[in-house]
Amino acid sequence: MKRVTKYITIILSLVIILLTGCRDEELVRMPELADGAVPYIIKDENTDQVIDFFNLEAFSTTLNFWIGLDEGAEFVQSVTIVGAYNGEDPVSFTGEISSFPASLNITINDIQSKFGITLDELNIGDQIIFGADLKMNDGRILNAFSPTGDLGYSASLRSTPRNDIYSTFNITCVSNIPVDGAWKSICTTDWDTETTNDNVTFEPLGNGEYTISDVTGSFYELFGFNANQPATITDVCNSITITDAANAQFNIIADPDNVGEWDPTTETFTVYWFDAGNGIKGTTIITRK
Repeated sequence: MKRVTKYITIILSLVIILLTGCRDEELVRMPELADGAVPYIIKDENTDQVIDFFNLEAFSTTLNFWIGLDEGAEFVQSVTIVGAYNGEDPVSFTGEISSFPASLNITINDIQSKFGITLDELNIGDQIIFGADLKMNDGRILNAFSPTGDLGYSASLRSTPRNDIYSTFNITCVSNIPVDGAWKSICTTDWDTETTNDNVTFEPLGNGEYTISDVTGSFYELFGFNANQPATITDVCNSITITDAANAQFNIIADPDNVGEWDPTTETFTVYWFDAGNGIKGTTIITRK
């Protein structure tokens, strides 16, 4: 019996060795990690955060950057600033930069010549993203974008509290809605209700975004819920849409069938909202008190 047990033990040991050997052969060997660096591209404090579609000619003096290396500067030979327009193939905007920090000014003429477009071809909603290609001391090139314009750095570098790895410009209308002061609202819904809120406030967030203390005209107060259902609205050339309502009690989104508006003459907001959880559509009109 002991002899049989001994043979079984030997056979099992051989099987384990064989299986382990096969598995090791199938493993993908990880390459050795090489030194890298973390670049930054920071918009100058006097640079517009968006490109004003209705004032493109003035763009020639507003797009300014500071370029540098936050980490790994000792491994970098030079940096080349590249840009991608609407996710298309990236193009170089500078030669090799080797002294940091460096300043850079890009004009609307640069945008046209580098991307091969005219002012007439620029549209609201277009996006230009700038990044930095790194030439390392050992000859490697670390690209900011893939050949198709996708972001090329690793996910760990795309969002850091210390650096702007990319600098993005959206082509839109500069929003300057005067939201100071007191506002009131009236809301109608497809549930045949009409409610009001006499204490509505706004807070500008920048880049055409504003928080509003209540987007529903106190509608939910009819059912015992909070009167105020806050949301973030976005202004694009006086077209108003809800872009976030994470702090509301209900799943409030933009009405997919309607786009709101800001009327600068009457200082009136029209906001269309949809409660996706309960299937409720509402129209809220907001005016100054």
